[in-house]
Amino acid sequence: IRDRIIMDSKQSGVTEASRKQYRAVLPRQTDMCSSVLELQAQRKPAEVVMILILDALDAYWQILLHPAERRFYCARLLGKFLAYNRTAQGSRGAPLAWTIVFGLVCRCLLSVLRCPIVPDAVKMQIYVDEPAIIFRGTPEDCRRQAALAMLGWTILGIDLAISKGQFSHRVDWIGATFEVDQ
Repeated sequence: IRDRIIMDSKQSGVTEASRKQYRAVLPRQTDMCSSVLELQAQRKPAEVVMILILDALDAYWQILLHPAERRFYCARLLGKFLAYNRTAQGSRGAPLAWTIVFGLVCRCLLSVLRCPIVPDAVKMQIYVDEPAIIFRGTPEDCRRQAALAMLGWTILGIDLAISKGQFSHRVDWIGATFEVDQ
């Protein structure tokens, strides 16, 4: 079991003293349905539609803080002050920092997965730290693309919760079960 430290920015007053200028737009369950239906409509008889769900492990902790920003990420524990090296869960800026970095990483990954031989055979929906990649192709092609996605994330420095991963025509994602009728 991994322990997680969550910063309480409300108690310190940081939340009230700061404001966010940008918001990330998160996908809805209907966006996943639209992506699946679009790939289903293009499916050839020998092809299937498969979905890969993988969580990023301790997402916010994966974003390093610039040394000049560390003085703003402090906590007091047992009479001592701790300065964070990474963005902290519970802080005002961590979700946006993660969304920007992970969005870029996923766009880079998607550019590798979309090959010119089978254009528009891959769709991606990203809900904070839980991306869903929808593949269209032969079962072997889908497995190969899923392995390439996992390798790509690893190369780009994203730690994955492999044990929680799903790769099937039936997956659970953001509170719903999605099943592709092949």
